[in-house]
Amino acid sequence: MKRIITPLLLCLSLVSCARTPEYEEFFYAFGQAPIHIKTFEGTIENIQELQGILNTFSKETDNYINSDVPGVYTINNTNDVVSVSDNLYKCLKKADELTSQLDSYFSIYLGTLSKIWKTALSNGVTPSQETIFFELTNSQETSLQFAENTVQRIGSSEIDLGAFAKGYALNLAKEYFKVKQINQYIVDAGSSSIAVGQKNTEDGLFTIKIKDLTATYLRVKNTCISTSSISEQNTTINGKLYTHIINPETGEATVVNDTVLVLSDDGAIGDALSTSMMLMSVPEIASIEKEFNVKALVIRDHKIEYKNKDITLYQ
Repeated sequence: MKRIITPLLLCLSLVSCARTPEYEEFFYAFGQAPIHIKTFEGTIENIQELQGILNTFSKETDNYINSDVPGVYTINNTNDVVSVSDNLYKCLKKADELTSQLDSYFSIYLGTLSKIWKTALSNGVTPSQETIFFELTNSQETSLQFAENTVQRIGSSEIDLGAFAKGYALNLAKEYFKVKQINQYIVDAGSSSIAVGQKNTEDGLFTIKIKDLTATYLRVKNTCISTSSISEQNTTINGKLYTHIINPETGEATVVNDTVLVLSDDGAIGDALSTSMMLMSVPEIASIEKEFNVKALVIRDHKIEYKNKDITLYQ
């Protein structure tokens, strides 16, 4: 549902570590989001190999640009069976499952409607209610069929992994580092999706700044931090605020919260939930936290609206 063309969503930023990283790479992927990988052990070849994995996965999940690998763009432009990589197959299957679980709060089938909203808002208007209803109905009637690393789209709405792909990429990075026995790392996928390992210090904690709160920090290890925000992606038309996040139930580009931060063990789930929680009330968020075993922080008007009791903030 969200595609970062430039690095706009910067609700989190990394605070300088006490020691210089041994190896790091900076590149652009996932809709030109700035990707920054740092490790404090391993080799430069490890970082370069991981960069290659993430670059390929970025191409596979892109719904805007046709590339040299079959992926979401291919699926969106045919109703034939498409053979895909193991990474994309598992990603799409997990995203489809979360679409069912989160029901009216998250959907990967809003690609067409999202593009319509994006074009309209860039022209200072909103889509007609007839257009919204038509495309929303199409999205609800679209599905994916899975079989032995093949995917077939049923229906006409486009798949959009914009609210999911970077989080899933964090999982790929975590698994890679686990196999290589690298524990000290940071993967910053455009600052809206961050995975950290464990520092070689007594407490092992990394310090992460929360941009939407003045001089406020998290101290974490072995976790993923997913953030959704409208702070730098919003448009006001006739006094009403519209965003890049589409409500799967109403088809409207409006939200309840300004920023949601989710701490989780799974970057893909964290990304899906942070987007979903932008549409939720605090009681709903608290219920989803328990269901998925995550911790959330909700911000409205640069103030904390809700904070999980197990999240500690530092100033």
